[in-house]
Amino acid sequence: TNLSEDEPVDWVSLNNGYLTTQPYHVSFDPSAVSNNLLAGFQDNSVWFTSSDDPKAPWRDQFGGDGTYSAIADGGKVQYVSAQFGRIYRLNVNEAGEDLSFTRVNPIASGFRFVTPFILDPNNDNIMYVPAGNSIWRNNNLDEIPLFSNASTLVNWIRLESSETPEGSAITSLDVSTYPVANRLYYGTNTGGIYRMDNAIVDSQEVVDLSTGKGLPQGFVNDINVDPSNDNRVIVTFSNYNTISLFYTEDAGETWTNISGNLEENADGSGNGPSVRSTAFFGGSQGFLGSLLQKVYAATSTGLYYTYGLRGENTRWYKENFRIGNAVADEVVTRKDGFIALAAHGNGLFSARFPVFN
Repeated sequence: TNLSEDEPVDWVSLNNGYLTTQPYHVSFDPSAVSNNLLAGFQDNSVWFTSSDDPKAPWRDQFGGDGTYSAIADGGKVQYVSAQFGRIYRLNVNEAGEDLSFTRVNPIASGFRFVTPFILDPNNDNIMYVPAGNSIWRNNNLDEIPLFSNASTLVNWIRLESSETPEGSAITSLDVSTYPVANRLYYGTNTGGIYRMDNAIVDSQEVVDLSTGKGLPQGFVNDINVDPSNDNRVIVTFSNYNTISLFYTEDAGETWTNISGNLEENADGSGNGPSVRSTAFFGGSQGFLGSLLQKVYAATSTGLYYTYGLRGENTRWYKENFRIGNAVADEVVTRKDGFIALAAHGNGLFSARFPVFN
């Protein structure tokens, strides 16, 4: 139809609830003083909110393809990152406004497009970040000079013993807190799983936890250590047609398939979802803990949960109709009952549930 410039044109929005935000990762203050959220979004930076109002505007904290993040020092510090391992430290006020900044990632090669990093849960001034097939550790992030846009070697050490086989890349990592702290678990894109005890000390021996253990040679997308028991760990393989979830209660000596009804077929084939991450909810100590501890699983068809891990008989149930079948990349939990979910394509969700132990 030919329309002259003088004829009015009525545009009608057809979005109708269409959402396109695509978070890779979500973090919150681990000290449980607030429900503030920090999240990195594909193509759209890292954003922060201090409000529970779903309509309140968020604050843009960074740029690029927002990836991993962390909140530290009682909310006074934010770590934000973009593609290929560019990590910055922001000192902020209560509103999230920058007071100072500096770049903190090490001078290293091999960073993945989405590079995971973690702050040591026992000391949030220590950071672990993988680059290629080895892990770097910073012993004191506070000493990195402010207002620099350059990678640095200040207090960074490459953990040489962490090196995985040539051609592999480290894709996930987690650190224990109780009863044994500073156990570093990590996994690779080729199915390798490793443990380094007392990882805050240099030149520690690494234990191979996967070779000959009957695990798939898939992409280890997530490692989740039970905060109440360092021997209990869940490993997530995100590949389709692969058994997704394995669990150990002896620090990786033996592994049990806990995928249960998340797989259509026992061998992982069929129409089961891709599983992206898991999170323990509540402690596992004592008789009540073993019964009431909840485990969440973020998958390509939404968020699931289970009470009790019963090997291949583990039953997973869908959580929350509002999340629906959104691709859930990451679920994180806190000891006070707070939970947050990054849903790729559907934004962020948070909730608070009672904790019984």
